[in-house]
Amino acid sequence: NTQQVAANARKAYDWDWNLPKPPAAPSIASDGIANSADGNSISLTWSYTDGKIAAVDPDKGEADFAGFRIYKTSTTPRYNSATIMTAEGVSADNLDDGGSMVGEVNQGTDFTASATGPYTMELDIPLASIGDYSNGDGTYTWIDEKVGIGLTYWYYVSAYDAAGTDPVHGNVPSLESYYTMCYSMQDAP
Repeated sequence: NTQQVAANARKAYDWDWNLPKPPAAPSIASDGIANSADGNSISLTWSYTDGKIAAVDPDKGEADFAGFRIYKTSTTPRYNSATIMTAEGVSADNLDDGGSMVGEVNQGTDFTASATGPYTMELDIPLASIGDYSNGDGTYTWIDEKVGIGLTYWYYVSAYDAAGTDPVHGNVPSLESYYTMCYSMQDAP
């Protein structure tokens, strides 16, 4: 992991700190989370302007917004380190140069998820389908019907762009905006 960080830093330096740019993050207002009266669903509403959708990527020279992704976590089930590392796409390094460091990530106590995750993607909404979630005023709504009464849920919505190439960075994978956290079912997160 350290070698990858060093390689990324070298690449950023070579680009004169002009890194590829993800799309702007969606905005979720404090009232963007609503529980249904019967407690069987939660609606998540976010805003994203037509201008952000049509924004031109300064490196590619064209609009490249590709859609939204919705992520969720809750206080159940409980997770161990192996589950978290798999969700995050990382692995434990067993080192034996200059000493021994061997870890068993399947051991240890399970713990409850929180606002820090781990998150799983609940829905990918490609650009061609965002109209299905549009409220017609620059806001979008998705209803989560997979909820349980008495549990705490955390959500975030991100925007992502299309992969492509540009003269500065070469091939660039699809980039995703940073996340905007939402704390459903809690008055003061």
